[in-house]
Order: sequence, then structure tokens, then C-alpha cells
Amino acid sequence: MDSDHAQAPRAIPMNICFLDYLSRSGSTLLAQKLSRYEEIAVSQEADFPDGIIRGQGVIRSGKELDDYIRRLNKDWKFRAWRIDNNYLKNRLREYSYPIFFDTILRECLKASLPRNDIRIFIYKSNLYFLYFQEVLGLFPGAKFIFIDRDPRAIFNSQKKMKSLVDKKLAWGDITRFLVLYQRAQKQLRELEQRDCFFCLRFEDLVMNEELQIRQLLEFLSAGHAKQDRPADYYARIPDASKPLHKNVRADNLPSRVQAWQKELSDREICFLQTRLYHEMRYNGYLPYQGVSCSSLARLPFLFWELKLFFESARSLGLRRKAIKQWRRFLRRLGHIRSARI
Repeated sequence: MDSDHAQAPRAIPMNICFLDYLSRSGSTLLAQKLSRYEEIAVSQEADFPDGIIRGQGVIRSGKELDDYIRRLNKDWKFRAWRIDNNYLKNRLREYSYPIFFDTILRECLKASLPRNDIRIFIYKSNLYFLYFQEVLGLFPGAKFIFIDRDPRAIFNSQKKMKSLVDKKLAWGDITRFLVLYQRAQKQLRELEQRDCFFCLRFEDLVMNEELQIRQLLEFLSAGHAKQDRPADYYARIPDASKPLHKNVRADNLPSRVQAWQKELSDREICFLQTRLYHEMRYNGYLPYQGVSCSSLARLPFLFWELKLFFESARSLGLRRKAIKQWRRFLRRLGHIRSARI
């Protein structure tokens, strides 16, 4: 079994779907609701060495298998899957090397969600939609679900997130948020016509859960029967993460839909509405009229625009685009407009 001869991984018959999102968009709430159905199981997220976003996603020998499982268990999120290391190792040893990530993930999903009636496995993969072609190449026939949300609400929620490692604020950089949000929205526009891709809004899920879930079940080709005693998805969330998801057990969260209006500063609201003018209009998010952007000081906007310029160039490598944005900003420096959608 430790031979290094190339051989395609053995296919495991199961339907897999990736649940993607930006952090604090409502993915855990959606996972809780989908996990109530008989044919569906929803995993927690984990930082797999997948060869897509991080690390190497191929195991070529017994030594690499040991190293891979050792790396997996350094991830506190994966440890919450409660998979016995020896069981997983023995399962993977049944395959010829090289063992690819699709086999690794499927075995982990089956081990962590062991019900026999599961037909559809949903993996909370966070940003896999940004690597759509690479993921689809590994998982032919896979489906993708993306839950979107008002960017002002996402940023507001991210600002309040605490690092689970050092307990300091880990989020709240408005320029980094803008870069990732715009990148995500550009990718969504390219994927929205794909038959294997389904996008829904958090606000629609909260306000009309029945319709949204029915459409999702049809997309997944899943039955509408619920489990007699549905497992509590919240109970499987790692203890360190539970404070971040305390609202998951609520039936609906209409009070949080517009909470950002009172919790964000006027400058933050205006900057987001100005910079995300096209994205918000496309997604049906209206500008908040409770602030007057034209009366705000220019200095914070100048600082944010500078950061946005360098963040765009550094994170995405879009130097030409960043320079074009910066020149456009210089031309309008003397006049900060209110966002009009």
C-alpha cells in the first residue's frame, strides 16, 4: 500500500455540496436549518491541507499520511469533528497512493457524520467558490451554495468578532473587508448562471424561511422529510466558537437585519455605501438615509482610500486597477458624494 505508483483515487458514491460565505453572513444559521432534514448532513468547517487554499492536498506514502493526519489534528476546528485518528488512518490506507483531497474529505465527512440515511453531505468550505474551477475539477458533479448578506451588516458583525486565539479584535479593517467583498461579488456574478450554483440572501432566509429552504431542497434534489429527532447543529460547534453563534438557536433573526444602522458609525456607513455602490444596487440593498455623507470630514475617507489602494495592490495583485482607483479618487478629492443607489 505504500507504493508511490500513480493511480486515481477510488470514487466514493456520495453527493457533496459546498456551503460558501464570507464570515458573519449567516452560514451557521443556514447549516442549522438544513441539518434538520433526513437526507442532508452539514459539517463544521476545518482548515484542511487541500491543495486549493492551503497546503498540499495529496498523500503519496505512508509517511505523508502520518504527517497529514498530524497536521489535521493541529487544527482545533478539525478536532471538533471528533474523528478517531486510527480509524481515519486505516480507512485511508485502503486506497492506493497517491490519495487526493477529494477522497480525504469524503472519508472525513462519512466518519464525522455517520448516519446511514445521509444522501447529501454539505461541507462548510467558506471561500471555495473563489476557486470554483479547481474545486469542481476535484469534485465533478459537486454543487455550491453561497449565502450573501448586506455588506454593512457583515462588516458590523465582523467588527465585533474576537480572535479565538488571543481574544483581541481580529476583524474590523474596513479596507480589507472591501477588497474581499468586491472580489467575492465579482466571482458571484460569473457563477450565478451555473446550474450547480445557488445563491441566497441572509435577509430572505430570515424573512421567508419556508420559501428559501424549499428552493434549496429542490436545488439539492433532496426530500422534504425532516428527522424525527434532529441533531442539534449548535451542539457540534467547538466550544470556543459558540459565543460567536449564540443566535443560531433562534427561530428567526429579524432584529439583526438592520442592527448595523445603530451600531456602525456614520463614516463607516457612508464609506461602504460609496465604495460598494454597484454591488449593493445589484443585490437590492438600499442606501441608508439616516446619515448625511456630504457633511462628514474628509480625513477618514482619505486615510481609508490610501489603505484601500495599498490593500488592493498587495492582496489581489491588481496594481493597475488600484492605480486607476487612486487617480479617480484624486480627481474627486474635494468632493465626497453621498451614495446614490
